[in-house]
Amino acid sequence: MCFVVPVVTTYIALHLQRSQAKSHAQSKIESGIITDDIVLLKFTDQQKNTLLHWEHDREFEYDGQMYDILKTEIKNDTNYYWCYWDRDETKIKQQQHELKDFVLGNNPNKQENQKRLLVYLKSLFYVENIALLEQLAPVVTERNLAYKPGFYSTLLPSVSSPPPERL
Repeated sequence: MCFVVPVVTTYIALHLQRSQAKSHAQSKIESGIITDDIVLLKFTDQQKNTLLHWEHDREFEYDGQMYDILKTEIKNDTNYYWCYWDRDETKIKQQQHELKDFVLGNNPNKQENQKRLLVYLKSLFYVENIALLEQLAPVVTERNLAYKPGFYSTLLPSVSSPPPERL
């Protein structure tokens, strides 16, 4: 419950923010105050079908950025799109992707930390089946690990005789 509630709440908040960003962009387009964020993008039909991820017929994502189509023109095999570059929606969509990656465990920082943990654990313990440990990483259980007596015995002072008896 402690994990699910913050994630769901964050997802809902991002979804609402994205809806607001879309409506804000639409109002900017209708009012005509978007001169700074108008870009011209050119694509062949093949590029249009492979590089663009369409939200609907007037909005698409290209190279991680969101665009709203203002005007379309087709010359020969090239599609010309005059678009509004929706930076706010782009930022919110990237936050949604980061949240999804976090939930699914696709975070590269987390994967790097898991690798470091595995290297550290390998240095402390003798593992009979290293391939199995690498498959189970970072979930390492006690039954996969064995005590490494040679390493730890060097840390302890050697005792040459039993302790003296008390008088």
